[in-house]
Amino acid sequence: MTQRSDADPPVQTAPGLPPRELAFLPLTLSYDLVDRPVDDPNPGSIWHGAWGKALDRVGCAVRQETCHGCWMVAQCPSVALGAAKAGQAGPVAEAPPTSFVLGGMRGLDGSAGGRVEIDLTLLVPATLHLPTLVLAAEEVGRAGLGKSRRRLHLREIAESSRLAHPTRLRVANGPLSLPSPRDWTHLSPLPTTGRIRLGLPDGAILIADRQRMSELTLPALVRLIRRRVRLLCDQRHLDAALPSETALVQEAHRISVLASSSRTFHASRWSSRQRQRHPQRGLAGFLEVRGESLAGIEPWLRIAQVTGVGKGTSLGLGRLEISSLS
Repeated sequence: MTQRSDADPPVQTAPGLPPRELAFLPLTLSYDLVDRPVDDPNPGSIWHGAWGKALDRVGCAVRQETCHGCWMVAQCPSVALGAAKAGQAGPVAEAPPTSFVLGGMRGLDGSAGGRVEIDLTLLVPATLHLPTLVLAAEEVGRAGLGKSRRRLHLREIAESSRLAHPTRLRVANGPLSLPSPRDWTHLSPLPTTGRIRLGLPDGAILIADRQRMSELTLPALVRLIRRRVRLLCDQRHLDAALPSETALVQEAHRISVLASSSRTFHASRWSSRQRQRHPQRGLAGFLEVRGESLAGIEPWLRIAQVTGVGKGTSLGLGRLEISSLS
């Protein structure tokens, strides 16, 4: 048997995989525009507000003004799905961790010929409340979005196309099917050949070591993805073994970036719950790499497409969009 000498290069091993204990259900809500397109400049914010109000109307059983002190809050479906009462000071201390991630929003501006698609991900345990989600999705359409109250008609709820074999949960007014939560292994693998673009669209707010990033790099992105997964596991008391942050970052350093671009942006949103405006300073841009080089971190990029990166994921921020360029 051949023995490796000290002069031989060290054997490189994969840094590790995301935990399968972190389960979720990526969904796409399909609507038809009833009124004119939505022209609000911050669609993630208006959806967040409309979603919270709809959940309050269809999911709150006690109808009190605030969630604080409510004996139902630990079992409340509206709280589990991401709602909070207007005028409430601060987060709901007794509530479960936030389980709602808003993804892409397509067609609100009328570009898709009247069809609107909203991507959202439910994390366990919010997946137990799918019937309430359907009622809230219908209520959002009836009540309308934005100051102009643009109405939508819910047509279909289906699992995301990112899944290898997506299924429909509900079509029109038909019965509701209740699929089991998925994990990262059920998401479609990323392309392994040619140029791959890792894109952060406008609104991707990334936080690293309490300092906002000034430049988009692959090691920093991988570090934030790992921290996001760790936070979600900790919030759900999952005893999941994660690879070290150092191992993942070292793997990312070995990948050559073919092209990159990043820029900062400044925005703000009005919170009707806290009755104040919140500044948002973030980073947008893209990285281009070879698909063949991503094997060591591909599962982490795969899961980040549905869990999001950094802060503000319930507002549609922190989206990672991956596409093939060849």
